[in-house]
Amino acid sequence: FAKDASAECKSLANEYKSFDADNEKIAQMAPPSRPISKVFEAGDVTWYAPTTLSEVIALRNKLKRPPFVLGDTAKGMRQAAYETFGGKAKAMIYLGNVDELNFIEESHHNLIFGAGMRVDDIVQALKKRADKLAYANELAAGLSTLAQRHVRGEAGWAGNLMLTRTGFPSDLVPCLLAVDAKVSFVTDNPHHEETINIEDFKQGHVPANALLTKLTIPLKTQGLFRYYRVAQRKWLAHAFVNAAFRIDVDPNTKKVTEARVAIGVYGQGPKRSEAAEEALVGSALNTESMLKTIRGIHSDLDVEFSSEAQYKSTDNPKGKDEYRKYLPDSYVFKFFQEAQRALGIKAWGDSELGLMKPLPLKRSTLKYEDRPGHESRPQLSAPGLTTGAVKYTDDMPVPSLYGYPVVTTCATGKITRIDVGHAECADGVKAVITAHDIPGVNDAGFAPGEEPLFLTEGSQIQSPGQQIALVVAKTYRQAKKAAAMVKVEVSGANVGAILTLDDAIAKDSRFADTDAEVGERDPVEAAMKNGTNRVTGSTYVVGQHGFPMEKQAACAVPEERGGMTVWSATQAPDFCRAKLAGILGLHGKGSLVAVKC
Repeated sequence: FAKDASAECKSLANEYKSFDADNEKIAQMAPPSRPISKVFEAGDVTWYAPTTLSEVIALRNKLKRPPFVLGDTAKGMRQAAYETFGGKAKAMIYLGNVDELNFIEESHHNLIFGAGMRVDDIVQALKKRADKLAYANELAAGLSTLAQRHVRGEAGWAGNLMLTRTGFPSDLVPCLLAVDAKVSFVTDNPHHEETINIEDFKQGHVPANALLTKLTIPLKTQGLFRYYRVAQRKWLAHAFVNAAFRIDVDPNTKKVTEARVAIGVYGQGPKRSEAAEEALVGSALNTESMLKTIRGIHSDLDVEFSSEAQYKSTDNPKGKDEYRKYLPDSYVFKFFQEAQRALGIKAWGDSELGLMKPLPLKRSTLKYEDRPGHESRPQLSAPGLTTGAVKYTDDMPVPSLYGYPVVTTCATGKITRIDVGHAECADGVKAVITAHDIPGVNDAGFAPGEEPLFLTEGSQIQSPGQQIALVVAKTYRQAKKAAAMVKVEVSGANVGAILTLDDAIAKDSRFADTDAEVGERDPVEAAMKNGTNRVTGSTYVVGQHGFPMEKQAACAVPEERGGMTVWSATQAPDFCRAKLAGILGLHGKGSLVAVKC
């Protein structure tokens, strides 16, 4: 017992005998019954859950382009398949109950996974076979960089592999390339299975209607494997570039007898570098062979280097291209160091791995905000937000309709026509709200006249993302689908667009038709001249990568006398109340904003 355990706690414990888990057995629950085939509907999509591979193939041949789903962790990506573009897919096939796809087995020195197994199933199976696969733990660690554990627990390896064919930057595939994995698939006949090397699993080499069935990883008792990646964050971030290496080394000569070098998120999909592998085989792990390996990677892959637009900006048009091109070099350098240490060629210390010239760090004597009242403390709302103790907008127990906004997609231009006819006739749509439906003032900006709630025909566009209409429907998907049906015609789209702060200052660009007053402060020139120190320069803030404090969601409940109760996460409840009253024509009465700060 703890030292501060109460007497009641101790007396209660005395009423029960201790349990010896080594000598007594706990009654086990009966095994779950075998799943049966099911069909159910969610919104306008029909889901099928077959239990045999023959059923899967029959359903695939019967239905029109049905996506296969396991953990459904790629929902954001497959929206393009069945939500955004006119709802192409009306049926989904779940593979989690198919017997032939849900298994793990060993056969002929191979570890085999069915296509229904999750990524974490592979990780756990590898950790249990460290005595059968020389680099089991290192391979498991590489696969554990995929997303986060809760995602790996649901995401299937097969879905990840299929997404890679469309350009998805996978952490899984480079690892599998380096360990000579194989994949099996069927097409129209569930009994006719083909097996290929994983590097051959790409568009043009495999039929479009292929369904993955197995993943085979050879169990090798020797070899050295390492996986490397650099990303914006440790979790849930695509790698800038990733790489997997595997070598076999002769224990006597210390020369490489077999090599695999796989690079991902660099060229047109993950692939092996044959030139780098040739440079390694037959060579000792020294500086000369390291440089040859680096040159081999670039000779194979630089011709198809893929620039990443997401890292580019107006101020940095090259993005991270040069940095990404250098990453394979640093990976090779670190791999050589780790291999030299593992094989006893050179005793690198932990602090030296990956560093050209390790420099000692000096201990700082500075303290962060050590003044009273400025101590670093956890945010007051953090425990409730992270544990689910507080309610978000979507947690409100209110039967409701769903709204999806129609917004501008260009930076400048004049709206000449807004046609909501098709959207109003779409399934589940209750209304399409535009500026004409506003009973009060069409104004939602901080300064009067700064920003209308909805743009109208004849309005000048000031930026992308300005609201034009709001589609209200029975479900979120119906609202989103109908919003794409609203037709907006714009003249002079993006003509004269101002994309940088420097351009805005040079052109003296200001919001038009606002009543905001900008007061002049006391002249600063005289004070600058008399100042002891003067510093000249500029600083720029490119933007915010993530800003989750105010969720872009609200729940609006109509009340009596035309009022409205709105649940919203906001820092400005008084401002929201005033603007809502103005938009609804309530003159400051009858509206309430419930705030979650």
